[in-house]
Amino acid sequence: MKTLNKVVDIVGLSRRAIQEYEVAGLAQKPNTKNKYGYLLYDTPAIERLWQLRFYKELGYNISKIQSTFNSDTYDAEEELGKVIDSLIEKKKKIENMISIATVMKESGLSFSSLRHGFTADGELKSDDLFSIMGESFKYFNSQKEEDGYLEILKDTDYDQLFLGLDKIADCCKKKMRYDSNKVQRIVAKIHGICKKAISESIIIFKWCLVYLEPSNDIYKELLEDMDEKQIEYARNAFLYYCEVNADNEVDMELFNAINNVERLGRNRHTTNSPEVQGEIKKIHDFLKELKFLTEDLQFERMKKLGEMFGSQAYKDVIDNGHERGLAWFISRAIEIYCDNYRKEQEII
Repeated sequence: MKTLNKVVDIVGLSRRAIQEYEVAGLAQKPNTKNKYGYLLYDTPAIERLWQLRFYKELGYNISKIQSTFNSDTYDAEEELGKVIDSLIEKKKKIENMISIATVMKESGLSFSSLRHGFTADGELKSDDLFSIMGESFKYFNSQKEEDGYLEILKDTDYDQLFLGLDKIADCCKKKMRYDSNKVQRIVAKIHGICKKAISESIIIFKWCLVYLEPSNDIYKELLEDMDEKQIEYARNAFLYYCEVNADNEVDMELFNAINNVERLGRNRHTTNSPEVQGEIKKIHDFLKELKFLTEDLQFERMKKLGEMFGSQAYKDVIDNGHERGLAWFISRAIEIYCDNYRKEQEII
């Protein structure tokens, strides 16, 4: 026999919660008291509270518990099956949010900045966006890659980059529109310098805007010559440039390759067919143009891309959860390509 205070400690329900369950008829209020006048809960009463605590943790409110317990058609096994499915879905969402939050913590990026890397016009629904972002970060941040980057740009290149930023800051002082021809010409010159390391890709150039985030060391260096308003102005100028030039040839070739793989899959081509593998090679060629990555890291990125498409998140978004849809087809095609590529490299 336990007092209410002891039951609160054991079961983890508050006094108020226990009393609400008793009022609702879900728990029996004890009739026995000790010599000090405190109510005493026997073992069956405590077991009942444990059961109620379990359903509370599952997210059931009092009304839901009442309808569950009082239903003539209540099937414990079926109900728990539904609960398990719901918990698995919640677990996936929590893992995705942890993945996104971890990247935000380690990179200092805002959620808005990360979101812009995945969608420019907000076409993805929130659940799909969180799912895709979470899975992507999980695969592409699963290992440390400090030794995987190459220093491509020279000191003179960096001097030109900072000179370009100074010119943009001056345009801000003069209250020029960041989408004006003059400002955009300066941005184009900066992109021209960056191309040496990241190719013509606007997608990758857009991701380089992380350097204009407050937590970045380069941002802190820029504050020595620019104020926060000017840096934000520069960021808006870069975003506008990326939007205008989104249909560039390099990125469109990447998108076309992915679309072609999907089209071939719909037309019953096999994942190892020459047509499909030829399109997959174009995706790898895109990564090979990222000169700041070592050859090994370019290949690792390719493998990660395949794993990402094979994830449940991508299957859910692309194929409504079907196991053998387009997401699986792309993933399997990349896997075959990577296996063949590695074998060819070993022969060489």
